[in-house]
Amino acid sequence: MIDVPTHVAGRRTGISPWAILSLLFSFGVCPFVTILALPLGVLGLRDVRRNGKRGRRAAWLGIIISLLVTPLTGWAMAWYNTSVRQPMLHGPRDGIMAGMQGDASAFNAAFLPSDEGTPEEVAEFAALLRSRWGMLQAVEIDTSRVSPANSLFEPIRVPYVFRFEADSVAGEAEFIVFERTDSGTRLVGRFAWVILGTGQGDVSPVSWPAGASLVGRPPLDSTEEEESEMEP
Repeated sequence: MIDVPTHVAGRRTGISPWAILSLLFSFGVCPFVTILALPLGVLGLRDVRRNGKRGRRAAWLGIIISLLVTPLTGWAMAWYNTSVRQPMLHGPRDGIMAGMQGDASAFNAAFLPSDEGTPEEVAEFAALLRSRWGMLQAVEIDTSRVSPANSLFEPIRVPYVFRFEADSVAGEAEFIVFERTDSGTRLVGRFAWVILGTGQGDVSPVSWPAGASLVGRPPLDSTEEEESEMEP
C-alpha cells in the first residue's frame, strides 16, 4: 500500500508551529529575536509545502516583518547602548578625567548646558579632586545601593564608586536621558550633577555644580535593606 501525503489527499493537518513562531518572533523588540523569525518562516513554508500544514501567510508575514523590523531594533539597541547604557555604566568618568587633564570643553560636554563652567571653574573643581584623592582612575556603579529610577523620561539618580589613585569614594550622579519641553520630548544624554565623597563623616563632599551637594536628597536605599524587605 502506497502512503499518500496528507496535502495530496486534500486534507490539512493543522497549522505549522514554525509559521506561528515566525510571526510571534517578528514582533520582538530585540534584533536577536526578530532575526530568528526569518529562518523560522522558511521552516514554516517548508512545513506547509511538505506536510500540508496551514500557515503559509503567517510564515511569509513573519519573514517580511523580520526583514523590516530587525534593522530598526538593531539600530535601537545600538543607540541605547551608546547613548544610555554606557554613559550610565561609567558615569561622568570621561568628562571628569578630561577636566583633570585641563580640557574644560570635554568636561562641560558631559553635563547639561546650564551646568557648563568656565575653564577656571573646571580647573578649580579638578584641583580639589586631585588634592583629596589624586587622579581619577575609574568609575563603577555602586551595587550596594539602589537607584530609584523608574523611567527614561525622568531624571535617573545613579550610585557610583569613584576610584582615585589614593582612595575609592562613594558618590552619585543624575543622568538625563530625555527632557520634556513645551515643544515635545528631546534627547539629552547628559548628567545634571555629580557628587563625590558622600558618607565620609564630617568631610563635605565635592560636587559639580558646586550647589548640587547642598540640595537635600533622601539617601539611596542599600541592596541589603531591599533584600530584607523582600524576606517573609
